[in-house]
Amino acid sequence: MGAPVRFGMFGLQPALSPELAVPRVGALPFGGPTGTGLAFSQGQALGDVQVAAQSEVATLTFTGAATGGTFNVSFIGDKVYQTPNLAYNISLANFQAALIAAVPEFAGNLTVTGTASTSGTGGTYTCTFNTNLANQRIGGLFVVSTALTGGSSPAGAWARTTRGSCGPGQLDVYNSSTNNRVDAFLKYDVTLSPGGSVVAPGAAAPFTSPNQPSQPTVYFEGVFNESDLVGLDSNAYTLGKLTKMPGGLARLI
Repeated sequence: MGAPVRFGMFGLQPALSPELAVPRVGALPFGGPTGTGLAFSQGQALGDVQVAAQSEVATLTFTGAATGGTFNVSFIGDKVYQTPNLAYNISLANFQAALIAAVPEFAGNLTVTGTASTSGTGGTYTCTFNTNLANQRIGGLFVVSTALTGGSSPAGAWARTTRGSCGPGQLDVYNSSTNNRVDAFLKYDVTLSPGGSVVAPGAAAPFTSPNQPSQPTVYFEGVFNESDLVGLDSNAYTLGKLTKMPGGLARLI
């Protein structure tokens, strides 16, 4: 389930008028930031992805027409989950079973379709999240490591075919290159498992809420020290809600 989380005693705090910066919950991707996994950082700038509710789809594609060899797949979420070495021509059903064995929280929540690789022909393994993980944003990082033989420079690569979302209010790490703006800041460090389990701020022992929209505490407004914020770039103040103030302050409205 969710890995232990580092929390400051009070987390991110407003620099001015704390009574006006009331923290609320916000939905984050399961498994951590997309492309890295592990923890979302205290003070992380977050943006609403503005995508209607839809399920995540990730596709593993093999090219180069391998005739032999093996590969393995890792998912980096709250920790590294890894399959054993798999045959280059593994069936869709066996690939699905291998992923679920590596990441138990995918059990019953993942279906693999596509065309399995055969000798001299590449294949596609399309992973669609469903059931309890339907209409959720799956973060983390999918990795493939290959030891393929034959063919012409055989290789495998993952792609996020469809980015999932729980609908309005789905947050992710702010990224100005995708035209999302800064809508919130994360109050505490938080680590989320592949199924959305989270360790609560200040809890005496971890509690988990698997397969639910993960809802850590975020600020949707307030004045903060820029030095306490993570992920801002030169565009952060031009996209709507964030204003630069004198004295190294940033105001979110």
